[in-house]
Amino acid sequence: AAGAPGRPWASPAEAPAADRRVQSQADQMAFDSRNRVTTARGNVVVIQDQRRLLADVLTYDENADLLTATGNVTLYEPSGEVIRASSLEVTGDLKNGVIEDLRAVLADGSRLNAASGERSNGNLTRAHDATYTPCFPCAEDPTRAPLWQVRAVKVTHNQERRIVEFTQAWPDFSGIPVFYFPYFYQPDPTVK
Repeated sequence: AAGAPGRPWASPAEAPAADRRVQSQADQMAFDSRNRVTTARGNVVVIQDQRRLLADVLTYDENADLLTATGNVTLYEPSGEVIRASSLEVTGDLKNGVIEDLRAVLADGSRLNAASGERSNGNLTRAHDATYTPCFPCAEDPTRAPLWQVRAVKVTHNQERRIVEFTQAWPDFSGIPVFYFPYFYQPDPTVK
């Protein structure tokens, strides 16, 4: 069981440097100079280096250094990962954040879904009510359950310790649970 998911998390995001240019576009943009809040609405696209963020609404609060994206949030990472969510809130240094309704396709094609997730201290990521599978969707019926996947009440990726922990987890095959593990862990994808 410890060898099940091979790459359950994307590579850590690089914090934006002050000298990196950020390009943005939206149907409407407004800046509240009193509160130092920028709001972009409608077809929002933000690009920095090779990272691209799409959303219906994006708000950046300079005082709190907090970026909030809502509605059809999609983040394209330079490594090839595609992360979709209903909402995303992250600090400007990308060390702390919260995401709702997470659906990620990792660079190797594996998939991670979670009801919610949070990142803290830049090295600890938790996903709640999560599933992970390296299986690609069925060509005939993409809505069909994957051949196998791991479900867990909580998945924790500690980048400092280089482990992924699964709490209250069970692998299932074709949608049918076959084992239950109160807890298990495995090395993270950086361990060779």
